[in-house]
Amino acid sequence: MMPSERRERIVARINADGSAQVNDLSTAFGVTPDCIRKDLALLEKDGLVERVHGGARAKGKALHAYSVADRKEMRTGEKAKVAAHAFDLIEDGMTIFLDVSTNALALARLIYEADLSVTIVTNMIDIMTLFARPTRTRVITLGGTYNNAYDGFTGTATNRMMEAYMFDIAFLGAVGIHAADNAVTTYDEDDGATKALAASKAHQVCLLAESAKFTLGGNFVWTTLDDIDILATDTMPPQKIKKVLSQHKVAVRA
Repeated sequence: MMPSERRERIVARINADGSAQVNDLSTAFGVTPDCIRKDLALLEKDGLVERVHGGARAKGKALHAYSVADRKEMRTGEKAKVAAHAFDLIEDGMTIFLDVSTNALALARLIYEADLSVTIVTNMIDIMTLFARPTRTRVITLGGTYNNAYDGFTGTATNRMMEAYMFDIAFLGAVGIHAADNAVTTYDEDDGATKALAASKAHQVCLLAESAKFTLGGNFVWTTLDDIDILATDTMPPQKIKKVLSQHKVAVRA
């Protein structure tokens, strides 16, 4: 695990639990306590956590509240693998939904490069602008309330527009996958409501998530694993999580 990814997961854990101890983090990530202390010092310098005796506590905004522009630079290799596995599900003539997520953006790039003859319905601005040049791909954009951090449209107006469509596959991102709790989460309620509606309008639902999402968590549950047909991820999850996914009939592509 790269140090940057470890620090990202440390922030997610502290945001979820409110605080964490150095010794617990050392055991969880398999590094020395001194290494964790250095991580916490850097995170405190960036204003992401506040160090306290023996550990650190949450401070500032949650990890996934950062803008899409920031998140696009995180785990790019993993996202490329996720997108590749999802891309294999798409056939010419399909109508698909791509939500506001950096994994969906990676998938959109593959569709653009292959010049697929499909219809994309999306509420993400980066995906809209990607197809500004001539292409066989038809793009339908959903408007609504603009969310600057998410780089897209969410909320009641967006959802009313979506009611007119049905999708062969909805490709949806997530902040976290809580396998033991049968929950898929995000941080923004409007984003979650839009994802949930898209899922209900699709013949198949494909969750786009790097394996790191099994250790990250949001605070708004927008669906359960029972409503997910396929998980496109970068590496096979641990056996314990695979068993839970199988119980909920989620097919894994990794």
